[in-house]
Amino acid sequence: MNQRAKVLVGSSIIVIAIAFLFISAFASSGKSYSLQVDEAVYKIVYENAKDEKMRIEGRVLPGSVSWNAKSLELKFVMIPIKGSAKSQLPVIYNDVKPDNFEHPEAQIVVEGKYDGNVFKADTLLVKCPSKYEKKQQ
Repeated sequence: MNQRAKVLVGSSIIVIAIAFLFISAFASSGKSYSLQVDEAVYKIVYENAKDEKMRIEGRVLPGSVSWNAKSLELKFVMIPIKGSAKSQLPVIYNDVKPDNFEHPEAQIVVEGKYDGNVFKADTLLVKCPSKYEKKQQ
């Protein structure tokens, strides 16, 4: 093999390796975005996304909250941030209930998996709760 062929093969390997790294980075980052409630329900029902880790944004359906302070079990139903409450997702979260969780304007984010009956959240976040509080003068 002459010098030119060696350089060409070496350069090709480097280019392929760099392309692989870029593709891997973008493919894994695509899974970290948040789904809206209706998108998550569609994915669960039609794409059989059972036991798939998901991050879902929405809000709490008023009147759906059940809180057991002794067992730290929080049950509620998530609905889309905007639009109707046709898409609903039952959620169970086992930890402390966040402040402003039940505020009617609060947006929430859950991370976890759907087990076939309910979405089991490992993480529950309330987005920007301070923007819903009245400012003190």
